[in-house]
Amino acid sequence: MIKFKLLSIFICFTFWYSSLEAAPSLIADMITVTEDGNTIIAKGNVEVTYKNIKVNAEEISYNKLIDQIKAVGPITFFDGQQSIIFADEAIFNKQFRDAVLTGTKFILLNSLEITSEQITRKNGIINNFYDTRASTCKVCSKSDIPLWEIRAKRIYHDEKLKQIYFYKSQFRFWGIPVAYLPLIRLPDPRVTRAKGFLTPDFNYSTSASTQFKLPYFIPLTDHSDVIISPAVNTNGSYSLGFDYKQLFKNSDLNIEAFGINDSNDQASKGYLFTNFSSQLNSKRDLRFQFQRASNLTVLSNYTNKNKKFTESYVESSEIGKLYSGYFGLYESTFLNTQANNSNMPNLNFMSNIDYLIKPKTIGGQAILSISADGYKRKSASDGVLGRDATSTDLTLSWQKDSLTKFGGIFGIKSFTTAGLSKYYNDSINPNLINQIHQIAGVEFSLPMLNKYAKTSLIYNPKIQVVYSPPYNTSEPNEISQHSEVSSSNFFNLNHSYGSDRVLNGMHLKTGLETSYYGSKKDQINLFIGNFTKLNGINSFGIGSGLESETSSNIGAINVMLANKFSFDADFVTNSTLQVTRNNMRISYTEKYMDFYSHFFYKPENENSDERSELNFGSEFNLTKRTNATLSLAYDAKENKIMQSKLLSRYKHDCMTVDFYVSRDFNSGGSASPGVKLGLQLELMGLGAGKSSRALNEKNCSG
Repeated sequence: MIKFKLLSIFICFTFWYSSLEAAPSLIADMITVTEDGNTIIAKGNVEVTYKNIKVNAEEISYNKLIDQIKAVGPITFFDGQQSIIFADEAIFNKQFRDAVLTGTKFILLNSLEITSEQITRKNGIINNFYDTRASTCKVCSKSDIPLWEIRAKRIYHDEKLKQIYFYKSQFRFWGIPVAYLPLIRLPDPRVTRAKGFLTPDFNYSTSASTQFKLPYFIPLTDHSDVIISPAVNTNGSYSLGFDYKQLFKNSDLNIEAFGINDSNDQASKGYLFTNFSSQLNSKRDLRFQFQRASNLTVLSNYTNKNKKFTESYVESSEIGKLYSGYFGLYESTFLNTQANNSNMPNLNFMSNIDYLIKPKTIGGQAILSISADGYKRKSASDGVLGRDATSTDLTLSWQKDSLTKFGGIFGIKSFTTAGLSKYYNDSINPNLINQIHQIAGVEFSLPMLNKYAKTSLIYNPKIQVVYSPPYNTSEPNEISQHSEVSSSNFFNLNHSYGSDRVLNGMHLKTGLETSYYGSKKDQINLFIGNFTKLNGINSFGIGSGLESETSSNIGAINVMLANKFSFDADFVTNSTLQVTRNNMRISYTEKYMDFYSHFFYKPENENSDERSELNFGSEFNLTKRTNATLSLAYDAKENKIMQSKLLSRYKHDCMTVDFYVSRDFNSGGSASPGVKLGLQLELMGLGAGKSSRALNEKNCSG
């Protein structure tokens, strides 16, 4: 039969759609009108379009007397927005806003599927489902049982409010009933920020027993919201978490609070963390942070915050074309009961401004730095345990490089610093202390390049001679005792963290940097350097990071093969080639695997205790849906594992399950490690804001 394509069919049938604002269009294989003229019947591949609504059916009839449209399936009804209904039979009014459909499947945003015996539709926005099952899981042909589903006697869906209500519902996992709930309210998948409960969280800790947390999300405005997280523990304690976020045009604010009635010691504990950051203009930023916690236990036992101290500050920074600067006021509180907080410099002030200068007369480039700092302890003891200080420094660094005729680079460097310091609660240093330090150096390097087919080899030998006039000072050193020399800062003039210490006398630095670039994304970088004192005090100054010898050797190697395997190592030896610091890292990345290992060793010296640590981490994609992450920290000196953690995630197209187990020594300051277990389940596609299936589509065969 030849298809009759009748667009805006029989508009002269004004008796059908005469009261509608827009005329419908109809396409069918055959269209007839009854003899009495009251009924229009369309059969075969029928398609009706009205505004944004589209209906496809095998047969459609319209009765003028009762103002009713009947459709016989298979029927496909698209509401013009984001939902599709498949049905066997349907009855519509002439505007398709009211309907009764039987033998239905409802799909919203290509995510949520609801099958039901019957759907009644009111005013184009209200859907009532009867004898239903709902899920966001894709059902494969192998089985009609989804991974999870909610079965309910009735489902009420308000498309305007974007809310779904389940009445007398039963949650099933792999077809097995797990929970019965008289009423559930969930946002539909179009909602990005809906008020209601979030994913519950189960976790277990040897120090805090089993905890059940049920967060509740409240959107306040389009740019602010709050999450309230009540939790109960099987040890009898209960807690309440509060997380407030506010987003402004150029800034954001976050307030996080937590309180718990700890049944172990019958005490109330908690913390308050506040962060505010703002971009005042294109150059200037402002940051504010406030942190308070009752003790270390509340952070380690009941939260995922691994903090040893809290810090509050206000700071601002500005970056211009030829300058940069910052200032900050900091207050810190150590939570470890083994450390006396009053003896720590818990109140600090820091400020600095750098100017870039390009002198025309002598050439080169210079940086002028002006800084003012200070710190205060709570303790009023005389000397080290109670000493307070203020200081100001002015530093000028200058460098000029010149290219010689034969390709070498000759450089001159200079570093000058002048400072004033005043100490309080320190009878040994009662007066104002002034100091001036000068360092100057000359250096020469000769970069060379060799190319072999698709490979390149670069050599860059370099020599540097540095001199600083010897000086004696009794000023306390509380800034630069732990600085270190490495391949990255080897040719710097000053190796101290602060400008109050420099290495005096004359010293010689020689180094060779070699780089190899292969044709298969292979790369090898090698550095070897020697640091030798030529005169002055026969030891490296405190703050250099080198041992008290006349000579030290520094080496570093980096190997990268095919962007998959990398090996990094750096070491320091004394003049007898005894290792004084060793640091190695290995990593390997494959399509379904990633792992790294990091080893650090440093013997005991006048500045620090011996340290020997091994860290290991890996991530594996066990299947297409499951991955696992393992991390481990081992103290080789103490011969014990300090921390271990296993994370596992199962990600289905409609559900995500996260599981973790950790073991560490951060719980309650105990000598015995604490163990934590956690489980979190998320049903995807409900209130996700986007089609979770579209983002996590899977093959039924996979």
